[in-house]
Amino acid sequence: MKLTGSILRQSDFGAALTAELYQIYAAYYAPTSLAMFARDLASKAYAIIVRTPDGRVCGFSTVARLRISAEGREVEVLFSGDTVVERPHWGEQTLPFRWIEEAGRIKSERPDVPLYWLLITKGHRTFRYLPGFAKTYCPGPHQNLRALRDAIAGQVFGGRFDARTGILRPDPDCPTALRPEFAGLDAARIDNPHVRAFLSQNPGHAGGDELVCLCALSAENLRPRARRQFLKGMG
Repeated sequence: MKLTGSILRQSDFGAALTAELYQIYAAYYAPTSLAMFARDLASKAYAIIVRTPDGRVCGFSTVARLRISAEGREVEVLFSGDTVVERPHWGEQTLPFRWIEEAGRIKSERPDVPLYWLLITKGHRTFRYLPGFAKTYCPGPHQNLRALRDAIAGQVFGGRFDARTGILRPDPDCPTALRPEFAGLDAARIDNPHVRAFLSQNPGHAGGDELVCLCALSAENLRPRARRQFLKGMG
């Protein structure tokens, strides 16, 4: 099945689309509520929407654009919010490739300003985009981004972010987590080094803890397939 990806701006987030996205989200995450989801969606600059050939939404990722002063310089940050793809389409690459293409377009607007991806993740599948996309990232084998990650996360999340562990604590009123049936933690997956890395760094994921990650979005730091999409976006 050929999926298509499109970019919708905040002005396109009507009640009908919000309800459609929420239905997908609530099938995979709990506890949650439409009011909480709609409030978070309204804080994002745009969403990447993935549709089936008949036009039905089957996945999405929300994104905020942030300009932050950290370590004595201005940086631009793409903050990935809620991200979910329906199970029949797991492994399909339309969403991540459309995302990285849009990142390239954004980079082209201000090519001299460093661009970073701020990712928070409750599950190993999303975390595995980092080693799939990038050569260096935090937390990862190279820790040179940790101080910058901590500075950015501290500004964005405030006291909910624990710089010692790199964990964003859940909202105590609604500690949303991935539903257990979708965690995918069978023996074969746990043997994957990136899954093990995620589990070791986010042992509280089942309770809604999110691992805060950062990587540079630049042609030099991206792996070949991601780099091609990034450069396509840059034009």
